[in-house]
Amino acid sequence: MCSSDLFFRREWVEFVDHPPAEVTSRVRSWDLAASVPSESNPDPDWTAGVKLSRDRFGYYYVEDVNRFRKLSDGVLKEIITTAENDGLDKVKVTIPKDPGAGGKTANAFQLRSLAEAGIHATSVVVSGHSGKIARFTPFCTLAESGYVRVVRADWNEEWLTELECFEGHRNQKDDMVDATADAFNTLSKSVVLPTFALPSLEQKSPIPSINS
Repeated sequence: MCSSDLFFRREWVEFVDHPPAEVTSRVRSWDLAASVPSESNPDPDWTAGVKLSRDRFGYYYVEDVNRFRKLSDGVLKEIITTAENDGLDKVKVTIPKDPGAGGKTANAFQLRSLAEAGIHATSVVVSGHSGKIARFTPFCTLAESGYVRVVRADWNEEWLTELECFEGHRNQKDDMVDATADAFNTLSKSVVLPTFALPSLEQKSPIPSINS
């Protein structure tokens, strides 16, 4: 049962049948895990990849969510397959980078492995558990403002439920929350604001000049 004090509400989003035909940019952001269910850990974290796009009117579309549980090698293979299906030249790819030494080493290996498969991925530096709410709330604000649309699919209910139930607790599943936040923050940073030419404020004097 989710708390009544929610960061995100499903009624804020509009559902559509298809992603937009024309977008300014697309990204698939991943939140990574590397475990499968076992007797000692029957409910491990998931690897989740959220594909988000932005159209020229400023609306953001959650186009697809891919969530699975695999070991490290299987995770990389699934990311590669997903990127190929998305279109290598059409969708940016981001993966998280933990700030510690171990996180940096793992990130470098992941980037190299993806590059060798022909995928240009970029890193998103994560700030640990304490920064999860700060990363997620900008997307919630966008949704509350009516600028988020979701493509109807079988993953909708799991995605909506996780986002609605997110409270920032350590014992909560937040894989799709983190991937959604990273996707939005990546796209929003790539938005180029239009430039405007200001009209000249100079006016011609109505008094005729006197030539000497």
